[in-house]
Amino acid sequence: MKIELIKNLVIVRHGLCTDFDEKGHFLQEPALNLEGTERVRKLAELLVSFIGTKIPFILSSSALRARQSAEIIAQRFGTTFDASDFLWTGSGGKVLGLDEHFEAALKVVESAESQVETLVLVAHQECVQWFPEFWGKKIGAGRNWANSEISCATAWFIDCVAKTMKHIKPS
Repeated sequence: MKIELIKNLVIVRHGLCTDFDEKGHFLQEPALNLEGTERVRKLAELLVSFIGTKIPFILSSSALRARQSAEIIAQRFGTTFDASDFLWTGSGGKVLGLDEHFEAALKVVESAESQVETLVLVAHQECVQWFPEFWGKKIGAGRNWANSEISCATAWFIDCVAKTMKHIKPS
């Protein structure tokens, strides 16, 4: 079955992580902490009420905390996920060119339009903050979503058919 337009785009910010080890050293590859894991589980449950029984295609940043978040979401939907470096805008504390990564993310979403009904992107603050506004404008649901609070383990659900956007935050 060929899909003419992606129906749902979900943009998730990874769960809360621990940035420092027990000695106070900054971690290059922080993992989800217990609170982060639990909040992502709650978010995954909320996503079921938006996505329904259709199995989404899940694409994650290659960063550990994003992969762990994607794994929790994928398990809830009984599927797997793919990881990609372009959804990751930082490396070793150095901020990479956001425009370059944003364009790569956009190309993936646009290419997925004819292949999947629901695409879930698990990424970082930069992507989650700016991508919903851009995609919302593209489908005609745009308004200034930038600068909205983008906490860890929250998501934007974009219904591309109804042209609506909803910020999802577990309690």
